Amino acid sequence: MRKVRATRRAGAALALAAALAVLVPACGAVQSAPPATAVDPALHERLPPDVLERGVVRVATDASHRPLSSFDADGRRVVGFAPDLLAELGRLMGVRFELVVVPPRQVLAGLPERMGEGDSGGTGIPRFDVALTTAGAPAAAGLHADVVPFLATPTSLLVQRHTIVGVTDLDDLCGFVVAVERDTAQVDVLREAALDCGEQGIRVEEFPSNADALLQLRTRQADALVTDHAQAAHLMTNPRTRSHYRVMDTAPELPVVFGVAVPPSDFRFRDLLTDALAELDERGTYDRLLRRWHLSEAVLADEG
Repeated sequence: MRKVRATRRAGAALALAAALAVLVPACGAVQSAPPATAVDPALHERLPPDVLERGVVRVATDASHRPLSSFDADGRRVVGFAPDLLAELGRLMGVRFELVVVPPRQVLAGLPERMGEGDSGGTGIPRFDVALTTAGAPAAAGLHADVVPFLATPTSLLVQRHTIVGVTDLDDLCGFVVAVERDTAQVDVLREAALDCGEQGIRVEEFPSNADALLQLRTRQADALVTDHAQAAHLMTNPRTRSHYRVMDTAPELPVVFGVAVPPSDFRFRDLLTDALAELDERGTYDRLLRRWHLSEAVLADEG
């Protein structure tokens, strides 16, 4: 058992179990062709009154993570697995999910205490109803929010394909410069790994977004990048990037769980999102979106 993996096994198992309980169908289940998404009246009636009135759920994102949420080639439209999933949720719930792009530090800071509060609450930071994030990000940022999971993927280690730096796996990072996104579980993993490196240590460089961390690897300012396997798989299958990078290691027992952050007081909306995601999974919509974004092989599956 590798040290860097063993230290976080218990917490990772809990996070992964939460995501899989919502999204992964039972083993051996036969998936039929998904029907067109139609409004579920029972789900629609459970929407908060202010959302019913305006017909919109405002979603904060930094649009920096391909293939989950990023700008299209035109630099204006946000595309990815998450926007498509939110669009399907909107059709099912009879409401529109509106993506609003903000700087990384404002994604969670703009969450109100409850849905429907004022635009900025006097902070100057826009207020949103929910936010796209990872399961551990609110706690890492010192904020309170419930995260409804919609995707779990392993942690991966990437290097430049044509640069030999001696990095082979997640236990072989001593003395290297490693880029990572701030306020993620991977930061904790690297800090724990550095404790086993003695004076040599690991130079952990934290950046506001996934895209910023990847830029450090691309420009050779970092020897390696520790990220989630959804991004790694995208880089390895995209014709424009697959010749530039190499995945050196993948750790399924260190899952990165993506989800929708909801104000802690809005437990009813949290439960509504959970039920709506389960309904999309039952209809086959979730698997269809995974295939559309070439994520089927990057998502952790239940072994039961």
